[in-house]
Amino acid sequence: MIFDRTHSFEKAYRELPGNVKKVFLEKISLMEQHFDHPSLRIKKITDANGIYEGSVNMHYRFTFQLIEGGILLRNIGRHDTVLSHR
Repeated sequence: MIFDRTHSFEKAYRELPGNVKKVFLEKISLMEQHFDHPSLRIKKITDANGIYEGSVNMHYRFTFQLIEGGILLRNIGRHDTVLSHR
């Protein structure tokens, strides 16, 4: 599975605390092996055409969309912030 990133995602990722980055990388690895694993808490965002959210932890989320052959990572950050900037 290919994971591509938007410029917005890359910028937001750089600003994350180190421990959140570490957990995110573990979640992405899990996502690659088992897309619908319950700990990812993946769900489609209402009223956002083809955009999904996943859980890093209780406070951080990431948004993405499915693309041919993989996933486009769109944004990552604190729950309320990331969902307001889908």
